[in-house]
Amino acid sequence: MAVDRDSLVGSRALRRDATAPPSRLSLRFGDSPRTRNSLGTPSHAPAFPPSKDKSSSQLVANRVLSQLKRHPSRPGGVLGLVLRAGVVWLLLMVAYEIHWLHQVMTTQQTWTCPDRPADHVIFLAHGWISQPDAMDVMAMEISDRARSLYSTSNGNSTDDGGPCVLIHKLHANWGMVRSWFATADGIDSGGRRIASEMRQVIASHPSLRKMSLVAHSMGGVYGRYALGTLLMQDDQREKAEGGALIAGLRPVNFVTMGSPHAGVDGHFFPVFEELGALLYLVDLPFALGDLLRRVLPLGAKYGRTFTQLFLRDGGEFFDRISDPNGPFFRALARFQARNAIAAAEHDYLVPCASSTVLTSCPFEYKHLEDPDYPHVIATYATIADPSRMAHPSHPPPPEVHECPTVQELGHGKGLYHRSTLEHTLVTRLAALEWTHTIVRYQGFAKLFAHQLLVYMFRRTLEVIGGKYHEVPKYVAEQLVF
Repeated sequence: MAVDRDSLVGSRALRRDATAPPSRLSLRFGDSPRTRNSLGTPSHAPAFPPSKDKSSSQLVANRVLSQLKRHPSRPGGVLGLVLRAGVVWLLLMVAYEIHWLHQVMTTQQTWTCPDRPADHVIFLAHGWISQPDAMDVMAMEISDRARSLYSTSNGNSTDDGGPCVLIHKLHANWGMVRSWFATADGIDSGGRRIASEMRQVIASHPSLRKMSLVAHSMGGVYGRYALGTLLMQDDQREKAEGGALIAGLRPVNFVTMGSPHAGVDGHFFPVFEELGALLYLVDLPFALGDLLRRVLPLGAKYGRTFTQLFLRDGGEFFDRISDPNGPFFRALARFQARNAIAAAEHDYLVPCASSTVLTSCPFEYKHLEDPDYPHVIATYATIADPSRMAHPSHPPPPEVHECPTVQELGHGKGLYHRSTLEHTLVTRLAALEWTHTIVRYQGFAKLFAHQLLVYMFRRTLEVIGGKYHEVPKYVAEQLVF
């Protein structure tokens, strides 16, 4: 009997395919030997067929494992969402830093008169974990004020009678992301960086004769340390010139807004303070923080800024810069005018008494009712004790009222009891002649009282109809040019 050669070859091929192991291509897409039929072709049965005795959690786990086998480089579920969100956040932060760096290169300095060199430099210092563009509105208001005085007093732009100001935004402690870690090495280290930048600016403009500092938040404490550093570096020359200059310039205005002149101990919510201590490896048991600094490596000084700000060092840093016989206090005393501005309520970062240089914040007293400055509710003046000053200061502005006596109610809510270290620090500084400006925000704005002192969120607030730029304008109006 004759056998068809072609049919014999086909039957042998079918038997060989049925007994052959599954190919790599089929396994790559999640097929297993159990899911192939007698002809060797993949069936439509799932890779992990559910059984009646399996729970719903096991079924979910099987599906996740199946997806991971199909796409091992693209994890799904919660893990995939977390990874994707992390990548997006990283890209946004990089874009933010690039945007900020471009802005610094283009808008760091402003000259108020283009026809002659400036004789007065005004340094603007931003706070910790912030960036120079936080001082943009302040720079704009000061520039407008100086230009208006220049055109009013001159009439002719070639006359040298009006103020010619150089506005410089300090960037030594820059970056919303970078400064979380790079500026955690101590307030003193950040102050020395600012002092170096200030000296470079002064050296590059020989026409300068006067200097001022306008600072927000931690920038005020950075500035105090920087000024004392400049004074120590030029101590011999300053003595020869009569002891009235700093870095060869006559100090005029020292203005701080929400600056923690006595630290922020006991003001934060405990959970936030503990999270900050964990981030900066502070108060870890068994010297674990020192070990992590060496391993990571973050440097031995990592976390000192947090330690000093929260008085975890026993107040040693603030005690040193507030010593009446020290260079930092003497540098502060040389300024012609000092103004401490604070939010009376709802500043969740800095206590009012610490930022306004008063043992208690007298926000219950209201003296100003100016429609141009609706959020500036009061101004006060403390009378200087000449025996504790390096040299006499000028009298306060005529509109300023004497600061009323307020009963000390203890520690907390911006009130410092006589037995606290903060009371001692504030009392030392109040021996100088200060103008104290009290600001109050209400409604939605009070949630951002600390930032609104310099109108940081101006673009967002303008969209929702907020107008809170009058505090920077008020500061510019009070400056001595």
